[in-house]
Amino acid sequence: MYDDASVIKDEIKDMWCWFMGKYVFEAVGAAIGCALTPKGQEPPKYLENPILKMSKEANRELTEEEKQQQISLLFSNLEVMKTNFELTHGEKPCPI
Repeated sequence: MYDDASVIKDEIKDMWCWFMGKYVFEAVGAAIGCALTPKGQEPPKYLENPILKMSKEANRELTEEEKQQQISLLFSNLEVMKTNFELTHGEKPCPI
């Protein structure tokens, strides 16, 4: 039982260190991005929400309307990709 507690404690410590590294990476990236972004372009931003909050939001169950929007967006992106292919290659892709 004590061994399991020690392993869990080590895993929590490791996860905490990983989160701190992720936050530092995002902060440094935003700072460097702000310094190097040309005028007129929007510089990169630091995380708007904590990582765990974003993870919970990403893993929540989608409503039926949100699922339909995701499907519609996917098909729209596929149409754009198809059109770009046709424009760059001058031919239609092989129908499957």
